[in-house]
Amino acid sequence: MSFITKISKLYIEYKNKDNQTSFIQSKTELYRLLLDVISDNNEEFDMFFKNHISNLELNQYYFTRLSNPHRECIFNSFVDANDFIEKVSAFINDEEFYKELNSFLSQIIVSPNKKPIIVTTIENQKQKEKKKKYISATLKRLVWNKWIGEDIGKAKCLCCNVTAITQLSFHAGHIIAESNGGETNISNLKPICQNCNSSMGKKNMNDFMLSLK
Repeated sequence: MSFITKISKLYIEYKNKDNQTSFIQSKTELYRLLLDVISDNNEEFDMFFKNHISNLELNQYYFTRLSNPHRECIFNSFVDANDFIEKVSAFINDEEFYKELNSFLSQIIVSPNKKPIIVTTIENQKQKEKKKKYISATLKRLVWNKWIGEDIGKAKCLCCNVTAITQLSFHAGHIIAESNGGETNISNLKPICQNCNSSMGKKNMNDFMLSLK
C-alpha cells in the first residue's frame, strides 16, 4: 500500500467520525493515526516530505512544547521529516494550525502527483542559485566571544531568550538573511538556538524577535 493511500484511508476514517467530537480532538487523533504509519527512518515518508512538505510555510507562527529534550518551540515550517513528525505529534492548542495543515494535506490527497506551485521571480531564482557561505568553527567561536563572552560557557539563545545554548552547541544565525543580502561575518551573526534559526527562515532576526513577544 502506497503512503498516499495510507494517508487517504486515514482521512476517510476521520470524515466518518462522529461530528460531535471536538475539532481539535479529532484533528489530534487524525495526526496521531498518521504518525502510526511513519517511522523515523521511513524512506517513503522522507520522499513524501521532500515532494510535498519541505517548501511549506504556514500562514502564521504556532507555539508548542516539544520533548527530548523538553523545549518550547515557535514555528511556521518544518526543517526535515523528523522535525515534521516531532511537531505534529505534539499537541498544539490552536485550531488554526489544524485547519491550515488539514487544508494543505487534503490538496495532496486530491492531487497526489501535483507538487505545490511556488512562484519564483528572476531575482529569487538568482538568490537560490547562490550557494550559502560555510560558517567555520573559528567564525562561530568569534561570534560567541563577541556576543556572549569567551569565558562564558552557557547562555540563553539571543533570539528567543528561552532555550539554553552552549559554546559547543549553538547556531550562528544571520541577523539579515543571506537571501536578503546579509553577510556571513561577525557583525551579522548571533548565537541562537536551532529552533529559532530554522523557524526564522528569511525574516530579519530583529523582526522575528518582535513576533515572539
